[in-house]
Amino acid sequence: MSKSKGNTISPDEYIEKYGSDVLRTYLMFGFNYVDGGPWKDDGIKSTAKFYERIYRVVEYFKDNYNEENFSDIDLVMNKTIKEVIKDTEKFQFNTAISRLMEYLNVLTKYMTSKKKINKEYIINLVLLIAPFAPHLSEELWTMLGYKESIFKESYPQADVSKIKEDTYEMVVQVNGKVRARKTVKIDINEEEMKQEALSDDNVQVHLQGKEIIKIISVPQKLINIVVK
Repeated sequence: MSKSKGNTISPDEYIEKYGSDVLRTYLMFGFNYVDGGPWKDDGIKSTAKFYERIYRVVEYFKDNYNEENFSDIDLVMNKTIKEVIKDTEKFQFNTAISRLMEYLNVLTKYMTSKKKINKEYIINLVLLIAPFAPHLSEELWTMLGYKESIFKESYPQADVSKIKEDTYEMVVQVNGKVRARKTVKIDINEEEMKQEALSDDNVQVHLQGKEIIKIISVPQKLINIVVK
């Protein structure tokens, strides 16, 4: 956001309405760290909904957990941990947050089906969002029953043995710029690649108000959505 783009705004009203965590995350998620981009109110609303979903998932599983592990959660959780750390170190915050959204989608499916899962899955979700949403993560950490600050805890580390080789990381581009990275199956077909790409929240932000001209897919590598 800048005067040259004609969209300089004051953050105060958005902090008052949505909180600083949502504003911070929207700036990290909706824009490339170097390039920036035009402000869109729909984007910050989507970010607020993302954290509302996290709150509901943690609230549900704080009293509905056991010690059962599930291979699909293990895969996505460990892949998320690995890639969030890598993306954050490279200041690729938008794709890091996109990975968190993918992990949240898996947990939401288990909540919707009213299953119990290992509490570790929820603990790691809260730890993973801490750098992006420090206030919310602290509140959720307390909700989970912890007395000490979440920032006294170590950040999660991936168990690479749980990351299977029957999947790969599909890069999703919009007009040649990376907007998401999705963990998908090796044998995913072209139509499924398109569905995965178009369902990503960060990709949707960059498609708002745009017309899709064509979609170029490269199997086991990337998909590029060309818009105008």
